Amino acid sequence: MLRTTNGYFLYLTTLVTTTYVVYVSADMGAMFNAVKLEVIKRLQADFGDLYNDDNVMLAATHTHVGNTGYSHQQLYQIASTDDTLAGYSQQNFNAIVGGIVTSMLPK
Repeated sequence: MLRTTNGYFLYLTTLVTTTYVVYVSADMGAMFNAVKLEVIKRLQADFGDLYNDDNVMLAATHTHVGNTGYSHQQLYQIASTDDTLAGYSQQNFNAIVGGIVTSMLPK
């Protein structure tokens, strides 16, 4: 299996209030809303309301050699169907979300 990478930037402003904005660029074909929602859900489990839909930005580099089967949208599931007839893979979805979350954690 090909291992892809993530890069992230954390921007902090402290003029009036403390505001975090995080941008993650993942080496994958596309970024789907289901991935973002699950990333935010897992971050909120560890950090409370610090991260939310307004300050988490996820993007994909758009590669054609990354994993498939992680979209919750039916059209993409059909497009990623292989000889096993598996169009969606919970394992791929969890690996992608877990990788993004891990890349955002303090080192």
